[in-house]
Amino acid sequence: MKKIISGISLLIVVVFTLSACSGKKAYEFINEESEISTIEIVKLCEYDQEKGEYKEELISVVEDHSAFLSDFKKVECYNHWTDPTGVFEDDIVIKITYKNYEYELIHNSGQGKYRHFEDNPSFLQVYAGRRYFDEEQFNDLIEKYSK
Repeated sequence: MKKIISGISLLIVVVFTLSACSGKKAYEFINEESEISTIEIVKLCEYDQEKGEYKEELISVVEDHSAFLSDFKKVECYNHWTDPTGVFEDDIVIKITYKNYEYELIHNSGQGKYRHFEDNPSFLQVYAGRRYFDEEQFNDLIEKYSK
């Protein structure tokens, strides 16, 4: 009887632990929102091995950062429970550039981040995404700000 009660108790703890970790999460920007200098919608083109970054085709520049960020935060965002995901050639992404010239590329299924490091060379981390978004809501946001 003790084994059954222990087994059920363990199962309940596991269920509650896992359910507490799932659900909508806030997207974590690589820098403070107040440090954002530009927000653009871009299409990623060929990856330039020499430069270590994607060539980009500009679709639009977002003028009203506050309105965009408000709309962005309404898109349902979730945690990946697997390895980080990234961005790929032909993806249409949100590119957020900060005053320190770091930037992130946000796609509905993953993210890439260009960071500066004091001890190491700066580089684009293509597989940096621990978040994914509702695809339809994300695409609606891209469409709204691509005009």
